[in-house]
Amino acid sequence: MSEDTEMRGAIADAVGQAAQAAADAPGLYATLLRDGWTAVGIGEGEGGSGGDLADAAEVAAAIAGAGIGLPVADTAIVAARLLTAGGIRLPEKARCVVPACAPDATTSAGTVSAHVRRVPWASWASHLVLACPAGQERTAIILLEAQGATISRGANLADEPRDDIRLASVPAVTVATVDRQYSDVAGEVRAAGALARSVQIAAAAQQVLTMTSRYCTERVQFGRPIAALQAVQQQLAELAAESAAARAATVLALSAVTGVAAGSTTGAVTEIAMAKARTSRAAGLVAGIAHQLHGAIGVTREYPLQRYSRALWSWREEYGTQAYWSQVLATRLAGHDDDLWGWLTARDFEPGAELALLGNEETGGIASFIGIVRAGQDNARRVVALTLEHYPGMTEKALDRIAAEAESRWELTGCTVIHRVGRLLPGDNIVFVAASSPHREAALQATAFLIDWLKTSAPFWKAEEFETGEREWVAARASDEAAAMAWNP
Repeated sequence: MSEDTEMRGAIADAVGQAAQAAADAPGLYATLLRDGWTAVGIGEGEGGSGGDLADAAEVAAAIAGAGIGLPVADTAIVAARLLTAGGIRLPEKARCVVPACAPDATTSAGTVSAHVRRVPWASWASHLVLACPAGQERTAIILLEAQGATISRGANLADEPRDDIRLASVPAVTVATVDRQYSDVAGEVRAAGALARSVQIAAAAQQVLTMTSRYCTERVQFGRPIAALQAVQQQLAELAAESAAARAATVLALSAVTGVAAGSTTGAVTEIAMAKARTSRAAGLVAGIAHQLHGAIGVTREYPLQRYSRALWSWREEYGTQAYWSQVLATRLAGHDDDLWGWLTARDFEPGAELALLGNEETGGIASFIGIVRAGQDNARRVVALTLEHYPGMTEKALDRIAAEAESRWELTGCTVIHRVGRLLPGDNIVFVAASSPHREAALQATAFLIDWLKTSAPFWKAEEFETGEREWVAARASDEAAAMAWNP
């Protein structure tokens, strides 16, 4: 899910046009397959259509937003992970490659025997790509044709295929063995699947918000639209907040994973855990609020809301529940309990994810500023690092006061201030400031005010490290003081 709105619009338009022309889901998938959309995110050299993870996520999001169940998220994000890990090229005649982990699989003379339960979209597969143990420290990644498998059909609550696969000495097309433990590879598949489901949930939640807002505006009760009622407005605000949080968490995870389709998810488990836990939580709240506001019409088969809510309820349980990923996140954070605030603020931020949280129906403009560590020159000495120190507790309160001052001076619909601490290198993000408002002038002025006051009023101390090995504290500059004072004529 990229912040490139032009690309997002093009993909959504293409999927929308294909959906209108197709009579059913298989027909839509055939159209997307013909046009190359099902292999976006898989490199052309690997048999795909090219593009990266963000492109694959956009296609998956567009399909989820259209309320149509298709296996694209599972193939372009999850199966691609396994194919690339094994160095396996996407077969030229592959219509749908479905991934699965088979911990009890056995191999013999180039054949595979296994039994795997509730595999998403197995009954649609032309090929299966399996991860199987191959000894204590090795994993086999096996590509085989699905026609040799016995498939027992099943479904989730959204009527999407969740099938059992039984393999009895089925010949493998390709077998690749990697020097990694099976548990590691299976964990990456689960993480990639969690990311795929997060993308789908975030897109569906946004569509539910749009649908519900429109319904509440059109539905008249007591002589006025129900959207005019304060209780309904509160529910819509909560729905919008959950949708924004789901999208922000997903964008953050996508940014952290620089190569689900062409690398490893290992370095982004924390962000993926955040995304899946947050989107799974949002899924239930979004569906519940939407059905409460729609009333009886929301559960009728003719009305589209039930398609989205059934999908949300299904996706939140797959590839790890909210409870599972919350436990993963808690375990990872427990290692930083001695300085959790320092660990969090030392981590980089994702501007797109932060901006996604600021927009709402009252927003007419968003202004932002990103400060970056530069390798400047000081008396012919080149800066190689910048270390920022602070007083925990005092710093947070100071940032809250600065943000509150901006909100009191201008009509804002949102305000975000992020300042990293710790040792940063040239090119690293250091500060993010953004303000949203019904009118651009307020957003621009508030952002300028925030950055000027941050420079002089927030208790941060900076030390520059030079390539000579010297280290010096950065003194306050008169120009910064003057800029801050200009806001108090």
